Amino acid sequence: MSAYDLENELFEMRTAHYRNSAKEGRKLIVGTLGSSGSLRLEEDRLIIKLEELASAIRTRAIDAICQELNHCQATIPGTSLPIEYDTVHPN
Repeated sequence: MSAYDLENELFEMRTAHYRNSAKEGRKLIVGTLGSSGSLRLEEDRLIIKLEELASAIRTRAIDAICQELNHCQATIPGTSLPIEYDTVHPN
């Protein structure tokens, strides 16, 4: 999947989770794709964890998209190792 296709798929997912999606949805996705995060490989999965975004509203929207992506049960290409998406949750 190309980066453009990925961005468009995520843009479509944001409508249910981000109130300003029509006006600022693309900024949310582009900002998220450029944000910091971590990768952690465990025996049974790869965890992709994104850092908090500039606002709690944006972080919650991306967290909801992460949960939606988790329902897709994506795997690392060429393996059966699942990918789990998450965000850093504020304390």
